Amino acid sequence: MATYIILSHIAPDAIKDPKDLKDLAETVAKEIKEQCPGVKWKDSFATMGRF
Repeated sequence: MATYIILSHIAPDAIKDPKDLKDLAETVAKEIKEQCPGVKWKDSFATMGRF
């Protein structure tokens, strides 16, 4: 089975509290599970700075 990654850019001022990032990640995961039920979510990672 193929493995795909999603790279996203979040503006620095969009997340003021680390909890906000967790809430955003949970919202995205929920949407993907609803819209793509055959997708298996394996991991989530965050990077600092430019990637």
